[in-house]
Amino acid sequence: NRLNRPVTAIMAASDYWLQAEIYRRAMVRFLRWRLDVAPGDPCPVDAVMLFTRAGTGAWLRDPGGSP
Repeated sequence: NRLNRPVTAIMAASDYWLQAEIYRRAMVRFLRWRLDVAPGDPCPVDAVMLFTRAGTGAWLRDPGGSP
């Protein structure tokens, strides 16, 4: 697909933010299980949605992670 709007507008209109959040949470669950992270310990995971044809992307930062 060709991008005719800013990436953030496309992501909001197409629920890509929700998709990225679902993938991010699944990765957190997997890493907690695989690395045996204690329930109270942080396990920050960020996600990026990359539109390869346009070469642009948008970040979804872990709300509990460090800046």
